[in-house]
Amino acid sequence: MRVIEINYLRRLFLIYPLALLVVLCLFAVLPQKAFAVTNGKITYTQLVGEGYQIFVMDADGSNKTQLTFSGSDSQNAYPAFAPDGSRIVYVNSVGREAYNVSTINPDGTSNNITDSQGLYTRWLPNSTKFAPYSFGTGTVVVMNPDGTGIQNTGYAPF
Repeated sequence: MRVIEINYLRRLFLIYPLALLVVLCLFAVLPQKAFAVTNGKITYTQLVGEGYQIFVMDADGSNKTQLTFSGSDSQNAYPAFAPDGSRIVYVNSVGREAYNVSTINPDGTSNNITDSQGLYTRWLPNSTKFAPYSFGTGTVVVMNPDGTGIQNTGYAPF
């Protein structure tokens, strides 16, 4: 019985957190991109100085425009266009401690960093809400672009 408990504790407190850390580190360094169907633009992340920033460009690679201008202690990642092309949702991390879900217009105006934390955010088909994976609940939640109206879906993908 004692060997089983030790193996369980080893997995729980050593192996699982290390595996999660490796996965998070891989996602932090891999470039992310998302395509918008309606406006012919691509949004992606790019390393600028010591921080990742959000960019958009035309589908042919022209007209590259930087949208976020955070400091070196801030990372911006996982951008995704709303299906109607009106907004981009992304994750803003300051000091790698908080992963705040944020939205911005494709022209760089109206940057809204919410207090809601999450990752891997994607828009709902009607472009009125998005659904990030929430660290607080361990599930996917649905919320308004301003971070209000959070509803827990109960779905836990990990």
